[in-house]
Amino acid sequence: MQHVFHVFFRYMLLTGLLFFGVAILYAQTPGGPFDIPISLYKMGDLSFGQIIPATIAGSVTIHPTYGRSMSGVTVLPASFSSAALFKVTGKPNTHYVISLPVSASISTTGGAAMIIDHFIAVPDSDILGSPPYASLGAGGYDMLRIGATLHIGANQVSGEYNGTFDIVVSYE
Repeated sequence: MQHVFHVFFRYMLLTGLLFFGVAILYAQTPGGPFDIPISLYKMGDLSFGQIIPATIAGSVTIHPTYGRSMSGVTVLPASFSSAALFKVTGKPNTHYVISLPVSASISTTGGAAMIIDHFIAVPDSDILGSPPYASLGAGGYDMLRIGATLHIGANQVSGEYNGTFDIVVSYE
């Protein structure tokens, strides 16, 4: 049994870039051998903070546990950044697998685009030392943090950027 979520993100690039997740748009629960479906609940948004692009390309990475790093761009120090936070619920004491996209594209209505890639998930249960494997505890839940890298082009066009990507969790 699995849940597929399309997560919508909105970007604003003015004098800086503000990134914030907005909503879960779609969920699907196919049949499976478990009597309790596995589910995701968004608890917090992925935020890259306010970014000022430069004349060279750059990137901003949000790691789920190590915070923010950047290259080739300026991030305003007081701007908020965080990994996305989800609560995974399902049958207690079961293992689950996390699937993330390889990359996603965001764009403005005018056609300017940026790429997000290197998605990384860090569940609180983190079994076997590395995702995609995780475990629902005796309470039937786990917390899941997701980070990624945003690639900003040289002289990136200002505007509102939108895009989606899928998160899949399924029983192992």
